[in-house]
Amino acid sequence: MFTYIIIYTLMILVFYLLHYHATETKNSFEFPSIVLHISPIVMILFGILLNFERIIEIINVKGKISVDWLRLVIVVVPLTAISFLNLLQYSQFFHYILLTNYIRPPVIFVAQFLQGFLLVSCFAKKRFRK
Repeated sequence: MFTYIIIYTLMILVFYLLHYHATETKNSFEFPSIVLHISPIVMILFGILLNFERIIEIINVKGKISVDWLRLVIVVVPLTAISFLNLLQYSQFFHYILLTNYIRPPVIFVAQFLQGFLLVSCFAKKRFRK
């Protein structure tokens, strides 16, 4: 448990440092730096780490891994587009979508966090019958 708290604290510090670096750029229209590529992954890892108990449960149970495809397709895939919206707005195709003007960073952070949490909850193990 102590290791879990230390890792989670370090991830929060890394996220805030990356977010601070991304917001302190002078020209917000220049090509995205490595910070824009890493910060969504850090928030997705927060969600995965929060659902760490489920990961341990999946690892400990003997059986075959099953995927809840309905939840994965209906919830997690749309959250992926919102999670990486900061990167998608630099492409020419997504530049003209009005969604990038209305979805603000707090909503994007919540979508990234939920994506990581729900991604883990899409997996389960079926126990073997004797």
